[in-house]
Amino acid sequence: MQFIRLSTLRQQFPAVHFPVAVSDQDALREAFYANECASQNSIPEKEQWLISLQSEEFVLFLDWTEQERNLASLLDENGPILPFQNTTRVLSHALFSRFQQFITPFLSKKLDKLMQVDNMDAWRKGMTYLVLLNEREADMVQSTVYEHLRQQHASLKPQILKARSENELHELLRKNFTPQLVELLNLFTVSFYRVKTMWVETLVEIAHHKHSSKRLVLYLISELNQLTLNADHLQELRDMERMVKNNNVKVESTKTSIKKIIAIAASLIVLVVLIGVIWWLPTEPERDKPQEKTAFMDFTPEERATMDSLLHQVKQQREATDNQIDRPDMDYVGEELIVNIPWSNLQAEELISRWREKDSLGRTPLSADSKKDDRSFPMTETLKSKTGTVTAKFQNDTQLSVFIMIFKDREDEWVYSGYVEKGGITTFKLNPGEQILVLPGSRVPRDLDYDDLPFYQVDSRFFESLEKPYTVSDFSPKKVKLVWKALNSYDFYLLDVSGALNV
Repeated sequence: MQFIRLSTLRQQFPAVHFPVAVSDQDALREAFYANECASQNSIPEKEQWLISLQSEEFVLFLDWTEQERNLASLLDENGPILPFQNTTRVLSHALFSRFQQFITPFLSKKLDKLMQVDNMDAWRKGMTYLVLLNEREADMVQSTVYEHLRQQHASLKPQILKARSENELHELLRKNFTPQLVELLNLFTVSFYRVKTMWVETLVEIAHHKHSSKRLVLYLISELNQLTLNADHLQELRDMERMVKNNNVKVESTKTSIKKIIAIAASLIVLVVLIGVIWWLPTEPERDKPQEKTAFMDFTPEERATMDSLLHQVKQQREATDNQIDRPDMDYVGEELIVNIPWSNLQAEELISRWREKDSLGRTPLSADSKKDDRSFPMTETLKSKTGTVTAKFQNDTQLSVFIMIFKDREDEWVYSGYVEKGGITTFKLNPGEQILVLPGSRVPRDLDYDDLPFYQVDSRFFESLEKPYTVSDFSPKKVKLVWKALNSYDFYLLDVSGALNV
């Protein structure tokens, strides 16, 4: 609905008392439809206005909105954009949650349109109103700005790499990490904490840059301290600052001859190529000839033996469990009680909870699904953009697609996700302590919806897999191989060839 000020209503309809009595409703309807102030609303919206104006609470909230002068100006059709001030102390009022429900339909529509324009000043002022929106609408508004900032930050990376002097690096930082940007970043809610940590990652890039200096790193740390970071990241900044000041971290550029640089670079290129050949090219098996043209070409005979052993162990465990359940002398005690302990990662918990609620939907996967899809789920980052100390190679050796979700179980951490088609292979980065969910299904929706499942068709295996997270071990090797494998005609299992995961 298009917002209308209470003062405007009183001015246009002086004979009407607000809230409107039922006896005055018919008389107001005719005048309201004919009045210019309601012209921007559709017929259903006009009817909604007439009903709402009978409510004492609705009229009270119209009055509150008008008292917040900057808010009322923003909601006017061509009103100026001024920051939210909370002059009426509405945020601390006992009825604030009710006021949120009232103002969100008016405000979210206005902010959505405002955030589409690439304008730092408009973003900075508009984002101050997030506190008035419901969580879902606030996330929708932030996502537009986040995407703009993410792209801007991504374009900065190659510029940093190409910088040829400390002054050039300093100028790049000064132009991009401005006080206005800091103010904007601090307005994001915890759901978009990633928008701040990507600048912490820039600090690491600067520290390792060949033209960086102790002075430049300390300068950027000082700038980053203006961000409202969590305790862990603030401590990381303090530790970094202390180590740089104590010369425990060398960041100054060093003078190296061009010939030496070329020699080192050439050696590194050769080394990288050799590693790539060893890691990526299929290993020709000396035995097991029947498997030469299968998906297992990428594994050595030793790794295949490990996989066969793991599969045998898992199948034995399943059979033992099934036999125990099927014993005729075993007392039936009902279904196993599963207590779902909420994840600390707010975004992961919200997604998983939404999906659990859809468990009653009796949808069945297709027999096969082989379409490749490089997208991530809405409000999550792509697997390709993820950084980490462990390189994982994942192979989907089943007839269904899988959806992979990776996150660290901390409140303010980001969630990464992606699809792997039937028979597909993908690589991504991991860090010790991270959680991995592998969820099977069929038919990835053309238009992914945050409120829906990541597949059109799922069955109980999808929902069972929600309760089976894999944790990256603290002792994980730097390179790991994972295979999503069918144990039988129904069950799936993630084979961890490298021993990198804990279940």
